[in-house]
Amino acid sequence: MPKNTAAPVLVDLRRTTIYDGSTIETQTLNGSSISASIAIDGTVYTNSQETHNMRIRQQDPVTKLWSMCEINSFLSAGGARCSIRIQWSEYDVAYAAPTV
Repeated sequence: MPKNTAAPVLVDLRRTTIYDGSTIETQTLNGSSISASIAIDGTVYTNSQETHNMRIRQQDPVTKLWSMCEINSFLSAGGARCSIRIQWSEYDVAYAAPTV
């Protein structure tokens, strides 16, 4: 959820989930405006049968600069063992439009 809900945050999001060893689920938000809390995945399995990988790029509504992070999660033992890694790969960058 944005710090200031009156100033929505523009996001690009890509989520890939693999569960039970054979099912792959993906979700994409491209240029979506977020002004409140949203659920990315409503079901999270907790017995070592699911891994999540998300990349979220968000634009600061004031500076218009972009930041991107990758989030990985893995849960086991009914949620008793939970590992979440958040890694920022870009912070406050600008992108130039491609030229033809």
